[in-house]
Amino acid sequence: MYFPENVSRLCGKKRFSFACHPRVSCFTECCRELELALTPYDVLCLCKELQMSSAHFFKRYAVVEQDARGGFPNVYLGMVDDGRASCPFISEKGCKVYKSRPGACRAYPIGRGVTLDTHGNVCEMHVLVREKHCQGFSEPHSHHVTEWFENQGLIEYNAINDEVLGLLHHEKIHQGRGLTQDGKDTFILALYKLDEFRKIVSSPDFYEKYMLSKEKRRSVLADDLNLLRFAIRWLQEFLFTKLRQQADPYHDGMGGCHGPDHTERVHKTALHIGRLMGANLDVLSAAALLHDIGRRFETREQGKICHAEKGAELAREILVRLDFAPAFIDETAHCIEAHRYRGDKIPRTLEAKILYDADKLDSIGAVGIGRAFLFAGQTGARLHNANDVDILACKPYSKEDTAYREFKFKMSKIKDRMLTPEGKRLAEERHTFMEVFFERLERETKGAESMTADTPQIASGRG
Repeated sequence: MYFPENVSRLCGKKRFSFACHPRVSCFTECCRELELALTPYDVLCLCKELQMSSAHFFKRYAVVEQDARGGFPNVYLGMVDDGRASCPFISEKGCKVYKSRPGACRAYPIGRGVTLDTHGNVCEMHVLVREKHCQGFSEPHSHHVTEWFENQGLIEYNAINDEVLGLLHHEKIHQGRGLTQDGKDTFILALYKLDEFRKIVSSPDFYEKYMLSKEKRRSVLADDLNLLRFAIRWLQEFLFTKLRQQADPYHDGMGGCHGPDHTERVHKTALHIGRLMGANLDVLSAAALLHDIGRRFETREQGKICHAEKGAELAREILVRLDFAPAFIDETAHCIEAHRYRGDKIPRTLEAKILYDADKLDSIGAVGIGRAFLFAGQTGARLHNANDVDILACKPYSKEDTAYREFKFKMSKIKDRMLTPEGKRLAEERHTFMEVFFERLERETKGAESMTADTPQIASGRG
């Protein structure tokens, strides 16, 4: 890899000598005649330090440069027109916002380049930049990169800035897909103007559209850092996938059993397991959001159509329409067609196994019991089977297709069919709860005489 003459690569624990303080003759020279890029976290910290709203800061100090290829806008700190293009926060004594100085200022003279590998892991490279005016390299203070970053408070800065990489390095950007002006404006609003974004997130229309629970909304709005992290995740959905909007019409009329609530639970569980196992979260997220879009066709035909196969077919059409890469489409479609419990497709990839587990986990435990009764109600089944009915011989979608039959036929077996360690752990917990519930249900439906003396009783409250 080629580097300019004044730039050299730093690998491992390779050390360099450097220090910057008022006794160095070039003190503050590096704060002039430069282009200082600002990350969203830089702006967040500077606004706190200056006790200034993000909108006011942006208007007074920020300069936006549009990408000629239609990519993300770049935000820079506006310099003072003093003939030397000085930083607006510099003085003879040094930096007036030193405690909250931007990450690039903290890192100097180190340059850090970052990208994501195919699994979404951060890959970084470090270089040492020796500018002609800088006398700091003559100082007898030795460091390696990790020491320097720790001393400059960069660990937190880097970690938070790296969360934006999934957005900045999204495959659609690499494929040359440009952003609309609305997309560019939303990028700036959500990441750099948090005060305005907070008002949007606080609106009832927003949290209803994006299904934010009260607890989640409270957490997101608790502080600016939580809000920024939410904005990063939300922008990926808004700018690139929009899969929730694509999936919603397919859930119409599906009720609470296989509707958008179920999809959101599966999505959250899948990402939880995916993060633990280092899965491709983009593929996993898309597959989870689209996994049940074929369900209404199966329900309408009373099981004659496989919803997993139909869902994979529909997902391919959606992802092609949204310009996803062929390999991404194939991986996502495989996850969807292999997620069915009664299907004959075997999950081959890690993401397919995780989606399979996440979907099955939502059919057991307390949620699974509730869904089983919902489905029975939707199909006109009874509350419980009669004592003389062979429930395993009953047909699906019949009057005897009860929640209890579903437990015996499917739910009780799920814990033994999990494919991931975390899926197995969660399934064991939920299975134990179901056993207690259905044992109690079986006894209660047989009448009061089946309730033995050792059955817990609820006190009447009377003395």
